[in-house]
Amino acid sequence: MITRADIQTAKATRIIQKALLKQARPVIEAALNWETLPTFVRSLIKPDSLRDAMKTIIVQGQKVGVKSVNIPKKDLWEDLLDQQMMEYAEQVVGYKITWMTAETEKLILGIVRDATSTGISEGWGRDKIARYLKSELSKQYGEIARYRSIMIAQTETTAAVNYGSLTAAKNAGVPMRKIWRAGGADSRPAHLAADGQKVATDTMFNVGGEMLMFPGDSSHGASAGNVINCRCGMYYERVI
Repeated sequence: MITRADIQTAKATRIIQKALLKQARPVIEAALNWETLPTFVRSLIKPDSLRDAMKTIIVQGQKVGVKSVNIPKKDLWEDLLDQQMMEYAEQVVGYKITWMTAETEKLILGIVRDATSTGISEGWGRDKIARYLKSELSKQYGEIARYRSIMIAQTETTAAVNYGSLTAAKNAGVPMRKIWRAGGADSRPAHLAADGQKVATDTMFNVGGEMLMFPGDSSHGASAGNVINCRCGMYYERVI
C-alpha cells in the first residue's frame, strides 16, 4: 500500500536531486580551468539551493505527519504547531547542510582528480582534458546525485513525518503513548526488535542501544546506521 509518506518521499527525491545538480553546475562550468579548479571548488559549491530544498521537504514531511494523527484541530493549536515545526526545520537544516555540502565537495574533487589524471597520463592537451572533465563531471555527478537524492529524501522524510506526528500528539491535550512501527520485514534488525516498543511521548526509544525520540531522529547521537534510509513510523494510544 502506498502511503502519504511514500508519496512525499517521491516528491522529496525530485526536489533534492534538482538541488544537488544545481550545486554542482558552477563547478562543471569552471572545468575549463581544471589546473586550479581543486583549489576553489569549495567556493563554487553554494548551499543555498540545497538549504531551500531541505527546508521544503522537512516542512512538507511534517505536515504529512500531522495529518496522520487524527485529533481535532483549532486555530490556536495550528499556529503553535506551525511555529514548532518551523523551528525544528531551521534547526535541522542548519547542521545537515554543512555535512551534505562537504560530501558534495569530496565527491566532486574525486571526479576532478580522476579525470585530470586520466587526461595527463594519456598525454592530452589542455582543451581536451577540460572537455573530458566537464563531460565526466556531468555524467558521474549526475548519477551520484540521483542515488544521493533517494537516500536523503527517504532519511529526511522519515524524520520529518515522525517529528510532525509526535508534535501533533504532544499537542493533543490528552496523555498519549507512542509506539514504534518497523518499516517492513526488511527493516534492519534493531528496528525490527523495536517494533511495538511503547514509551511516553516525551521519552526516547531505545533502538539497538541508541536513544531516538522518533524514527529518523539523530539529534541525540544516533549513528548513521540507525537513521539512514529508515522507513519506520509511529502510532499512538491514549493513556487511560
